[in-house]
Amino acid sequence: MAAFIVGPGAKPATYDTPPYWRLRGWTDNGRGLEGQYKTRFGDFWGFIEFRSKQSYEYFIFKPPQQLDFHPKRPCFAHIGNGWYRINFTQLPKSVDDGIAKVESILMEAFEWR
Repeated sequence: MAAFIVGPGAKPATYDTPPYWRLRGWTDNGRGLEGQYKTRFGDFWGFIEFRSKQSYEYFIFKPPQQLDFHPKRPCFAHIGNGWYRINFTQLPKSVDDGIAKVESILMEAFEWR
């Protein structure tokens, strides 16, 4: 929560900033989050499984073929039925950070030359 005071004698205005995952349309199903990794090139279904309070496992369904030519491709391990587990060399600091990192990798895959 943040508070700002504007002008003399103004009362503080407070607001809650929703987490990135909620802003991106992900939903909490009790076991983890379901949603889409969003890029300007398309959206890709994903799932984030809660392992413990600060431990998460990231998955993506049928990542784009452009990823095949990206250096991070080995981080996407096929586990069956179109699903891939995403392995990070450096663990994300939060769920939001993880989603943003995956979206960044997907964007790079489309822009990779």
